[in-house]
Amino acid sequence: MSKNMNEKPFERRSRNGCHFTAERCDFVGGVSVDIPKGLSTEQIIADAYDMGMFHAVHIWPELNGFAGSDTVQFIRLRKGRKSGSLLEL
Repeated sequence: MSKNMNEKPFERRSRNGCHFTAERCDFVGGVSVDIPKGLSTEQIIADAYDMGMFHAVHIWPELNGFAGSDTVQFIRLRKGRKSGSLLEL
């Protein structure tokens, strides 16, 4: 991967089907999450963990600055519309 990926878009589909997207790899502006119907809280958390680890291992080292994982805002989507917090079931 090339250095300074900050402004490149991010996308990751995790094992249980959650689809994570962001306009920027440094997550400025937040991360949108499309969560398939019927997933348990545990499956959602597992997918979020998978996305975070993927980002930490493959993306973060290539960024020219990152505020940290604790600053990321997640925006839950349902059919393209905002629908509340990540774990609101």
